[in-house]
This record gives sequence, structure tokens and C-alpha cells, in this order.
Amino acid sequence: MLAQILFLDLVSKAVIGGLLLLFPITTARVFGLPHGQVGLWARLLGAQLLGIALAVYIEHDNQMNGLGLTGLIGINIATMLVLLTFTVAQGAGTKRGTALLWFLTIGAFGLSVLQIAQLDQP
Repeated sequence: MLAQILFLDLVSKAVIGGLLLLFPITTARVFGLPHGQVGLWARLLGAQLLGIALAVYIEHDNQMNGLGLTGLIGINIATMLVLLTFTVAQGAGTKRGTALLWFLTIGAFGLSVLQIAQLDQP
């Protein structure tokens, strides 16, 4: 089960990170999110997400010390709290963008719950 959770985390971060890194403004427009016509911050976020995905890959597939499960839990909880705060406080400006933020918030929460459940597993 842990392998599937880590794989889901890796894929979601790699896909979102890649889209943000390569197409920051277009990705924001497609999903109805604010972008400010500047791709720097979105690209930096994309790079961070790709780095986390790489750490997960190193941790799981190569049996080396990468990010670790507890690190992923912390990242997912922090992400969920920021998304929740932003979504409740102001939303994304469009219904589609706000719906996406809710989906991502619930997804980060779900991943955190699954990862916490795996902490006691051998």
C-alpha cells in the first residue's frame, strides 16, 4: 500500500510541477487561477514540486534516503492548510479555479491521511 501512495504522490507532484515549470501562465489560465502575467513564481513552485517528486523517487525506488514519508506528510499538510486558507479567504477568482483549489485541498488532505496511516506499518 505504501508503494502505491508514494507513487501517487510522486506522479501528482511531477505532473503539476512539470506543467508549472514549462507553461506557468497557460497552466494558470487553463485552470482558472490568477497568474499576474509573470511566470517566475509558478516556475519556482514547479521546480520545487519536481524536486520533491525526485526525492520521493530516490526514497522509494533506490532504497536511499530521500525525502521520507514524514517529510511528505509535512509538505502535504502545509500545502493543504495554505490552499484551504487561500480558498476560504478569497478563492481563485473563477468558479473553475475555486473548484480546482478545493479539489487540490481535499487531495492533499487525503494523501496526508493515507501517509499518516502508513507510519506504523513495517
